[in-house]
Amino acid sequence: MKGMFLMKIYNKPGQLFLVQIDHLSGEIIGDVIESFYQAGAKNVQVFSTITKKNRPGHVILIDAPASVTEAMEDIIVMECGSSGWHRIDTCHRHTDVSCLAKTIRIRISDDIAFDFPIRGKQIADDRQGIRPEYDSCAALQKELLNYQKRISIRKLQSILTQAFLLEDLEENNEIPEIHL
Repeated sequence: MKGMFLMKIYNKPGQLFLVQIDHLSGEIIGDVIESFYQAGAKNVQVFSTITKKNRPGHVILIDAPASVTEAMEDIIVMECGSSGWHRIDTCHRHTDVSCLAKTIRIRISDDIAFDFPIRGKQIADDRQGIRPEYDSCAALQKELLNYQKRISIRKLQSILTQAFLLEDLEENNEIPEIHL
């Protein structure tokens, strides 16, 4: 099977923390997730579980660099109230990822338009697979509310995906325009 990937695969050391909890409310779990991110976690996921005696519970999976191990463990103890957890040293595998940024013009009507910066990610050379960042979609959704326009994040993601595929009109010093 060697050579199946058409792109280069890279390795870097990583670590995962697994924390089992069955005593925190959803509101507190949401706050704990934010605490992990603020302390340097790269990704946090929560899985619903059924524990012993059929109690509902959760497993929190935290992907964090070694440089923030102590901060992650402080949150596990102080915020989760856990007295035990698993820390697993891993090998994080990844491909080339490019972070892209461009400005597009959003046209609401003939006389209303504004320029808006967007960000996205592209894996390797896959131009058709560019994905806009959630933050760009959410920021545009919020901005559109100022113009009494409500568009779902899902639809904005599709619109911004197409915006990344529009070629800049550099010879006329124009930026791509999206009509909403």
